Amino acid sequence: MMREEVRVVAVNGDYAEVVGQRQSGCSGCHAKASCSMMGGNRSGEETRVWALNQAHAQVGEWVTLEISERQFLRASFLVYLMPLFFLFLAAAGVRTLMLPYGSEDMADGMAALAGLLAVALFFWWLRHHTHGPDAKGRFQPVIKKPDLVGNSFHCDDHCG
Repeated sequence: MMREEVRVVAVNGDYAEVVGQRQSGCSGCHAKASCSMMGGNRSGEETRVWALNQAHAQVGEWVTLEISERQFLRASFLVYLMPLFFLFLAAAGVRTLMLPYGSEDMADGMAALAGLLAVALFFWWLRHHTHGPDAKGRFQPVIKKPDLVGNSFHCDDHCG
């Protein structure tokens, strides 16, 4: 389970917007881009994320943001690898179909357009598939109240 301490900045129904920042200790780590749920920002920059508010946290509270490694990897696969797959599949298919009917330049141009259209359609589908009542919590991090015993989070210079 991946966990990160964040602050709630907005609440809307069952969801809350949280803000967190990469800790300064992350800047020297070789795995910094892959270990944080708060994204690939430089050290000290804030990142905002909407999460399922299971803890019923209120604005201003510090909470724990959780997502399973499986959900994180699945979401990463959908966002990074699947668009490439559809881009190449559509481009190769359209190019193969167009070559007998025109010049190679025309086939390449149509293949490029088809690839871009396939990526756009995939992201449209992904947005509708992962948002809405049927997808609640499928790929979203979940807000939990922090465990005060053994909590490694220290509120030093960025609280307030």
